[in-house]
Amino acid sequence: MNKPDLYPDAFSQKISAMVRNLGSSEFSPEFLAKVNEIVATDHFSVLAFGDQLIPRFVIAESRKDHDIAREAGGIYDKFYFYRQDPNTRQVRERDDVPEGPILSRMLAKDIPDPDYRQKIYEKFDMIERLSLIDQSNGLWFTLNLYRDTESDIYSDDEIIVINQIAPLLTALMAKHLALTQSHIWDKATRPPVELLERLLREIGGKLSDREIDVCARALYGMTGEGIGLDIGVQPATVATLRKRAYAKLNISTLNELFALCLGQVAGRWV
Repeated sequence: MNKPDLYPDAFSQKISAMVRNLGSSEFSPEFLAKVNEIVATDHFSVLAFGDQLIPRFVIAESRKDHDIAREAGGIYDKFYFYRQDPNTRQVRERDDVPEGPILSRMLAKDIPDPDYRQKIYEKFDMIERLSLIDQSNGLWFTLNLYRDTESDIYSDDEIIVINQIAPLLTALMAKHLALTQSHIWDKATRPPVELLERLLREIGGKLSDREIDVCARALYGMTGEGIGLDIGVQPATVATLRKRAYAKLNISTLNELFALCLGQVAGRWV
């Protein structure tokens, strides 16, 4: 197992090749190789949330057998394992979500659904998954990092390092997806405002209609100025409504708001 680099600023020296390869077939193996120079990781995959906030497999890479992560992603989609995936429920139940990407950890032994556990984690000898949930211009995705049993689980120090470099990892992945996955990563995958408004109303009826208008459009990826123009209020009013809504929901970031909406969807999957 690699010893984690506890000074992740050094990672900035390792990303030039990844930046050069954004949008090319070389990006995925380069991405995994550079992550491994910081923290040992056996596989990664990316799930993009579609227009109904259902996650779908879009890209993957493995360190040893290059087919494992892609095969696992295909199985995830084929058997609709998003219905059994506890990741979204873990996110919904968190009360310490930081600014930026949301980190969610899952050990294979803790997966309650035996079919999901066996068909992916036991089949491919995976022991752990770290998920980074983030968004780019209102398009939401999850970057998953996996460990095999041979590598053992991530240590506390390694998780600290991943947390520190998470914004860089998800920013690189979002840019790569924007360049390569146009058939998925386009306006059609963006959850419609109407769906977001409905989910926000279902959260608990705490928000006013105007607060729902603002929050739904923020999740959609609109700027404060754009929201103001769309609903006919000043940007300062948009900021006030958003702040008021966050206070009512006891959150402080857009990602936390997304986690709440995702929790509403997850509740329908089980």
